[in-house]
Amino acid sequence: MQRGRYLHLTVLAGVLALTATVRTPAHAAAINTTAAPILSPDNGRVLVTFGGVLNATGYNVYRHAAGAAATLVNPAPTLYNWVVDDNDGAGLANGVALWYSVKAVVSGAEGPASGENVTTPAPPLLGALRLYNITTPGVDPAPGSVTLDTAKDLITIHASGDDIWDAQDGQSFAATPVTGDFTITARFPGPPTGGEPTYGKVGLEMRTGLAPLDEYALAFISVHRDPALSFEYRTLLDGSGNGGGGNGDTADTQKYPVWMRLSRQGTTMAAQQSQDGTTWTDIRDAQDFTRLPPTVFVGIAATAHMDKSYLDGQIIASSLSITTP
Repeated sequence: MQRGRYLHLTVLAGVLALTATVRTPAHAAAINTTAAPILSPDNGRVLVTFGGVLNATGYNVYRHAAGAAATLVNPAPTLYNWVVDDNDGAGLANGVALWYSVKAVVSGAEGPASGENVTTPAPPLLGALRLYNITTPGVDPAPGSVTLDTAKDLITIHASGDDIWDAQDGQSFAATPVTGDFTITARFPGPPTGGEPTYGKVGLEMRTGLAPLDEYALAFISVHRDPALSFEYRTLLDGSGNGGGGNGDTADTQKYPVWMRLSRQGTTMAAQQSQDGTTWTDIRDAQDFTRLPPTVFVGIAATAHMDKSYLDGQIIASSLSITTP
């Protein structure tokens, strides 16, 4: 699917198909849609997907910018668990953060609003990477961002979030769907800065979906903790099956720039590091997930490890690749 450094555009319909298969439906309380929607940003539009509610006759999707009142996106309740918001064909403003919520409709009556999620419409980075903010809603902190500086050959991901570990998923994730075995590789110029002064993270992530508690594998660098490079994962959909660690240098002895790669082979995920991009060593032992869906999300992830703070992690843009057999 993706080959080489410049990734092919993943069409919005493809993202819709994937989120439909991996999204965990919201469990209904009366006619309440309890879970925040999943948001897939694109150039001037946003795909909003959400869980189903028992006996619902439709759904209303609401959008607002920071400090503004919410407005209805769809003119009539939709029968589907998704809406593409393109501002009635006029297009949404790229670079402006938008918050979304959903209300289920039963026999003409709206239920309470779901939780909110936030995104920023923008063209996909390198033609394929869309930025997802997972469990980092609200005006404070503001949504994360991912930018490309072609002059400096750097991708910078700016993220808040409480952590990526255990039952926590607070992160910004610039990712694309990938089917089958893959290897994502990147060179990091140094550790991330900002965020919590020890445990903030930036790295390469695989997720089976974009909802909280979905399985993941993450090879990452911390702000300042030992070992400097680690491999962590969650192997079960209920939020358990966590593990992680590393075998390499400490934060004080780690040399930069450093290469990292994350690979899938069948149901096994492996993480490795390299100083020259040629000779690779395991960050820690590979992990068998027992089961993985055919298509997963793959990309760059970061967390501040502390809400209401921000972390910046960088990748050398020309080094980033996602390859498949």
